[in-house]
Amino acid sequence: MQVYLVRSAQPGCEPQCPEWIAAQGKIETGSVARFRKVLSQLGDRKVPVLVDSSGGKVREAFAIGRLVRSLGLDVVVTSTVFTPCAPADAACRKDGTDGVLTGLPRARLSKCASSCAFILAAGRRRLVGPETFVGVHRVRSFYVYTEVQPAYRKPGSRRRLVSARRVTRRMVETRTPPRTYRQIGHYFTEMGVGDPILPLILATPSDSLHWLSREELQTSRLATDWIDGEQLLATELAAAIPPPPAAPPPPPPSGPQAAGPGER
Repeated sequence: MQVYLVRSAQPGCEPQCPEWIAAQGKIETGSVARFRKVLSQLGDRKVPVLVDSSGGKVREAFAIGRLVRSLGLDVVVTSTVFTPCAPADAACRKDGTDGVLTGLPRARLSKCASSCAFILAAGRRRLVGPETFVGVHRVRSFYVYTEVQPAYRKPGSRRRLVSARRVTRRMVETRTPPRTYRQIGHYFTEMGVGDPILPLILATPSDSLHWLSREELQTSRLATDWIDGEQLLATELAAAIPPPPAAPPPPPPSGPQAAGPGER
């Protein structure tokens, strides 16, 4: 998952352009550290998290979710389209390492699937628009088998291991232990999300997805607001962009005028 602090590229909003955190892609080892790095840029500010992800590692999603909840941030299912950097914009040209990228929200067909739902559940407000999607399924679990080739040094009559080179690595899918689903249930309870989410997870095979209906999202409280990131940020943009000045009244007519009734 790539995580960046983004400033709106909408023309005319400077210097008060809305900002948000864009979190996109697979949740994996290293995603939590990227979140921490971006959150450290915020200081005391609160900005929404715009997420578009097909899921990934459960533990990492839990950790990201708890970070989001600890800061009281909103989570919105909406992707971000990044814009090219201006030649003079040094912060943008840092490619997100230390600076802020520019972009625009794009809601249509954005998704938050599988373990991404744990990040969505952590939002102070959880925003899902009419053209965005949230999907769940059973957790996929794997055993990882690694064959290692050791190398020894044999000084005198004793040998000593000096290196171990990984030769092969094989992943085998296995049954997810019940404790994983208990942890998921506790996590949803912690975040204020209830049924029918966990039963839907358990009922949906891991190689499929159940796309949640609006009723399921609202009944479970996995969605608290039925708007997307474009709509959310449009409100902030309206406040940042001053209205155009009122047009001056038209000048009075000049030249001779026709006489009215009773006039000569």
